[in-house]
Amino acid sequence: MAHEDIILQVVIITIVVYFARMAFNKFFGLSGSERRDLMQKSMDLQKNLNEAMGDPNEVERLQKEAMELMQQMLKKQMIPMCISCITFLVLWAILGIVYMDFSANSGLLPFPVLFFGDGWEGLYVLTSFSLVGISFLIRYIYKKAKGIESGPGLLSMLSAGAGQSASQSLMFSTAPSASSDDVEEDKKSDAWKEKLKK
Repeated sequence: MAHEDIILQVVIITIVVYFARMAFNKFFGLSGSERRDLMQKSMDLQKNLNEAMGDPNEVERLQKEAMELMQQMLKKQMIPMCISCITFLVLWAILGIVYMDFSANSGLLPFPVLFFGDGWEGLYVLTSFSLVGISFLIRYIYKKAKGIESGPGLLSMLSAGAGQSASQSLMFSTAPSASSDDVEEDKKSDAWKEKLKK
């Protein structure tokens, strides 16, 4: 086969895989509204946890609820990602077998792609990155034209809000922090030790 035919085949396969993965993530991944709902629940749990620091039973109940929410979030994000990764690896192996004669240094591209060479692998990666860049650019322009703000990212969902200190974002710690009353009681109970030292 001619190089042009191979290039066209790999580009078409890459485009089909890209749009199939987008459709799969659309149907089985987190939608924007689900992401906002989970973030709101996470922020509410964080607020309730901060308010309930004096009550160990309430803290334990809220921590269990937070763990269930985290499991739900991870399940909705990890399952599509794992299926997508397995599909990619199987497809990559099949393409490697089919296009074995056009691998790393076959001269399919006029220039090598970093780590992937100038064969079908480099073409696949180059096409994939181009599709991701074009898709991002189209979404960005669309959102700017419509005045839509970007939703929160994964890190802000997990930390339940930006600007929190590390101690505030540790909603899954097992031991509640001591209240100021507990600290005062500890100081009073240790006062007799200080008197004995004198």
